[in-house]
Amino acid sequence: MREAELRECDLEDLYGAVDSPVLAATGELLDYTDLIATPSLWASNQDLRNIANAVGFSLDQSAAFLTDPDSFLQQPWPDNEDMAWIEHPLMAAALDRCCANYAAATVRSSVRTAAIISVFAGSHSAQQATSA
Repeated sequence: MREAELRECDLEDLYGAVDSPVLAATGELLDYTDLIATPSLWASNQDLRNIANAVGFSLDQSAAFLTDPDSFLQQPWPDNEDMAWIEHPLMAAALDRCCANYAAATVRSSVRTAAIISVFAGSHSAQQATSA
C-alpha cells in the first residue's frame, strides 16, 4: 500500500533541492544546481550524445563535450567569450530535460526501498527501539 502511494508522488522543486517523499525516506539528496554543472556524475553516454545533438555541436565540439562534459560547460561559446556553454539556451534546455529524467528515474528506482523504510519506521518494534 505505501509503495503505491509513493509511486503516485510528484517531484517538487526540480530546479532546487528536489523535494520527494521517496528521497526523504531514503536520505538521498538531489540538488539541481549541483547536478547541472556535473553531468559526468549522472548522465549516461547516451544522455551526453543526446545533449550534444540537441545543441547542434560540430564533431569537434561533440568529442570535447563527450570527453569532459563538466569542463566543456565552463568554456565560453565560440562567438561570445562572455557566456559559458552551460548558459547557452539550447544547452540549458537539453541539460534540464536530461536532469529531470535522471531525477525521475532515481525516484522510481528508490520507491520500494522508501516504502520499506517508512513501514519499518512506523512499526511497533522501531518505536520501541527509538524509545529505549
